[in-house]
This record gives sequence, structure tokens and C-alpha cells, in this order.
Amino acid sequence: MKAWQRDSRTRPFVHGRARIHRQVVTEAESFAKHQKRVKATFGRNVRDLRLSLKLSQADLADDAGIRRALVSEVERGEANPTLDSIVRIALALDVEPAELLSVGR
Repeated sequence: MKAWQRDSRTRPFVHGRARIHRQVVTEAESFAKHQKRVKATFGRNVRDLRLSLKLSQADLADDAGIRRALVSEVERGEANPTLDSIVRIALALDVEPAELLSVGR
């Protein structure tokens, strides 16, 4: 008996020829949606703070010591910045890193 046959929570369903575990797909989709929402919130907060300080993307990038392209990608919610980059951006904007991740800032 296969492992997936013993555990009813992870029974696979067949999509084409590949067996996909329903639980894994659900968790992956949930993670992707959550990740997208966090990236969007982070980018929106960075952009709002940058504009309130009347900084260009290039100015923020210079102050933070990161690439201007990264600032642009972050603001569009496309980048997956490292913790180092998040801290650098927060320091350049004179806020705590957690403030950049909070909803309804």
C-alpha cells in the first residue's frame, strides 16, 4: 500500500498524467496568494513613504545602497527582497522594517 493510500488527507487527484496531491496544491496556492499580498503591501508602503518624503526612486536607492531597479520592482510588488534590502530601505525611509510590512500603515 502506498503512503498516499494510507492517509486520506493527501489523496492525489490526476491531472493529465501527473498525480498531484490536493493538500499540497491547496497549501501552495494559499502560500502564493499570501506572498503576493505581502509583496503588494510592502511595495505600497515603500512608495507612499518615499513620495511623502519627496524622494525619487533613484534618491531612495542611493540612500539605501541598493539598485534603483530593485526599488521599482519592490514598489510594483514584483521583487522578493532580502532581509538586508528591507532593512536598508527602512533605514533610508527612517522607519522600522515592520512598519513597511504592516497593513493600514
